[in-house]
Amino acid sequence: MAETHGIGEQVRFMGTLPSGDRVLEWLDDVDVYLQPSLQEGLPRSLVEAMSRGCPAVASTAGGIPELLDDRFLHQPNDANGLSELILTSLDGEWREKQAKRNIEVASRYTEDVLELERDKFWSAFAEHVRGVV
Repeated sequence: MAETHGIGEQVRFMGTLPSGDRVLEWLDDVDVYLQPSLQEGLPRSLVEAMSRGCPAVASTAGGIPELLDDRFLHQPNDANGLSELILTSLDGEWREKQAKRNIEVASRYTEDVLELERDKFWSAFAEHVRGVV
């Protein structure tokens, strides 16, 4: 498809990468991370990209809006909206600002932070159940 549209020399398809360091190395070399999902939960891949300082644009599917500013989201299946966001991402100042923001947001999803949130949730739930019984 890339060849058909005349961009074959500008696009690389990496295929499946092994998890761990190889993915992190790839993310460190990404200019902009795209997540044009049709359905999603809270995408770990987007959080990982953000944690590596990747500026990102994505669809509004699932939990993605929890991660990115609304201005950098497009509706699922909206190729025109995605293309406009890609054009926005050509601005180096925009990429730098989003990289810094994304590192900060991703820090809220580390294992230790999430574990504390889970503990608070289950403690509150247990208190509620004890009060009802």
